[in-house]
Amino acid sequence: MGNLDEFLTGENTKKNFEATKPNSTNSSIIKLDITCLEKILEYFSGDLATLFKCLLVNRLWCKIVVPLLWSNPFEYLKYQKHDHGWQLIRTYLSCLPEEEKQIVNKWILQSDLRKPLFDYPIYLKCLDTFGFQEAMTKWKRYHWKTVWERLGHFDMDKAIGDILFRRCKGLDSLYIIFFAYTQNIAYFEEPLNGLTKLQTCKIIHDFQGRYYNYTENREQVTLNDNFKIISKYAHNIKYLEINLPENRSGRTGQELVKLLKNQKNLEEFVVREFWDISLAADIFDTLKLQCNFLRALSFTRLTHFHEKLSQLLNSCPNLKILRFLEPDIREDSEVPNFNCKLTNFCVWGKPMVSHFIINPDITFNLDIVKSIIESSVSTLTKLVLGTFTKELCSTIFQCTKLKFLIIQAKEDISSLLPLYLSMSDLQQLTLFGKPKNYFNQQTLLKFSNSLPSTLHHLDLLLEISPKDLMVLLSNCTSPLRKISLHHQQNIFDDILLFLKKYIQMNKGFSELRYIIDNKVYGEVYLDPILQALRSIPKLKYVLGKNNFYPYYFQDTGYF
Repeated sequence: MGNLDEFLTGENTKKNFEATKPNSTNSSIIKLDITCLEKILEYFSGDLATLFKCLLVNRLWCKIVVPLLWSNPFEYLKYQKHDHGWQLIRTYLSCLPEEEKQIVNKWILQSDLRKPLFDYPIYLKCLDTFGFQEAMTKWKRYHWKTVWERLGHFDMDKAIGDILFRRCKGLDSLYIIFFAYTQNIAYFEEPLNGLTKLQTCKIIHDFQGRYYNYTENREQVTLNDNFKIISKYAHNIKYLEINLPENRSGRTGQELVKLLKNQKNLEEFVVREFWDISLAADIFDTLKLQCNFLRALSFTRLTHFHEKLSQLLNSCPNLKILRFLEPDIREDSEVPNFNCKLTNFCVWGKPMVSHFIINPDITFNLDIVKSIIESSVSTLTKLVLGTFTKELCSTIFQCTKLKFLIIQAKEDISSLLPLYLSMSDLQQLTLFGKPKNYFNQQTLLKFSNSLPSTLHHLDLLLEISPKDLMVLLSNCTSPLRKISLHHQQNIFDDILLFLKKYIQMNKGFSELRYIIDNKVYGEVYLDPILQALRSIPKLKYVLGKNNFYPYYFQDTGYF
């Protein structure tokens, strides 16, 4: 079996090329149509272990698998336990034409320039600038004593970038992650060849704080240069995501307008508001040029509901997904009439405040939310609301196709919710907030009995007592296959035995997710809790705020 280390150096691949000559064993293998085989192997494009096994079957399989492995090589660095980035760069250096090798011979070791088995740069489909910089940094560190001092003014980053942009057959995806010393793609030669087929583009600031020492002015110049070069060459982007800090200069917002104007068929746009408020009208007007293609819009940290935005929503006949994440409306806006027909609508507040606390509250005008829901009652299948009221609960009675509902009730809806649930066809129900807003000792049984026969996924991410949980699940007739629970201090004794018995009795049950917040994570009594949890079959526990939010929301496709 091969691994990435051996594959990058080409040694293992070369040995297997020599070892896979036709023989009686190979000839007995049923030959598949090449196109069919390519489709089958493409299915495993994200499974490295399987691809490496397929790589060693024979020459044909190797020829098909190599382009898959080298379509997004920098992504693999995220999963490597060892410092292998330098070998990735070494392999790319070996792909230089002979005349270019002569130019860099005085800087690079001869062993780094041996002839490769494949022309690896032509297979590149996805370029991640963060992974690119990581690989370059690892190569320089590995060669510090033997090469680094002899590099002189030779720009290794540009040399490798030029190879990739000049030789690739066209990128499908480009991810630009901004941090200290972010590479400016406008600096590479012939970006035309790499960007004309671009369909997915992400421009994201590094919010994880891995690097702090960037210079604001330098970053701003690099950001605008990248906007310009993408606007110039990439006109067929279907998915565009831009997530940058607030209060950027007006010039960046203007470059965004140009970028949007140059697109022909944009289908999904995800953006964190970073532009000056004076540019909002231009941005929404420009998005209207894509109205016949837009299928999904996600706005993060939107600070105002501009009338141009409502016009945009009403002008998109194919818009199916609309998300407002962390909206912060700072001024009253007149609520327009909507005619959009959504299948997925989400309005959610800040994901985290402290410890594990989820704070989905919104300051978004609930009349706008109600109006959008009312316009989509005949099509809506997914609804996520961080602030749920009696009025909104009454509104969803009309949503006959709703299958997924995630809410945080801000007032007592215990009399309305069971009525809705009993007549719904929900498949997933997730409840945040205070249990008393959904049920009490008098209404708990009614709530449990109202859960629909179609429900198979129930998330109770609130402080429900063990006794109430047992009553709820004991009287629920829904065929639940997945349940998520927020941590209870008393997970031992009765509730532990009850959960084990409940799961064993339900043969179709697949997973119990138990969420442990940071208030417990790290405490001395965590180990006994985990030991008790491990006795529950089909359990998946999640520790701490850093794991919960992306695990729960991103993996379920809501965010």
